[in-house]
Amino acid sequence: MKPLTTTILGVLIFGLGFSLCSLWGLKKGAFNTGLEENKLAVELLSNQDLALTPEFSEYLKGRIYYNIASKYPNDRGFLLRKDWDFGKVHPTRLPPKSFAKDPTFNCSSFTEASSNLSKAEHKTENLP
Repeated sequence: MKPLTTTILGVLIFGLGFSLCSLWGLKKGAFNTGLEENKLAVELLSNQDLALTPEFSEYLKGRIYYNIASKYPNDRGFLLRKDWDFGKVHPTRLPPKSFAKDPTFNCSSFTEASSNLSKAEHKTENLP
């Protein structure tokens, strides 16, 4: 091979590898951000000493379900109902889908948010 051909081939392979790694990193970063947001929301909703307004509580539930629907992998370890299910978002306390960045997602409850994720717990008898 000529040196110019080898150089061009090397640059193309490097560019392809860099692009693929960047896309994978962005997807992984979005999941980690969603997971941390959900952990904080669960902590706030679980803490009985805090006096959260009903609207804020509904917003936090909506954000949990939106993150599950849009960012979570289909992995049973991240989709346990007992960790994320706080009941359906009450439609009269919050404007419809005001918690979602993408209004096409139907995610007002854990069941709706995880409907496309086959490894999610869909049975309600597992609740404590």
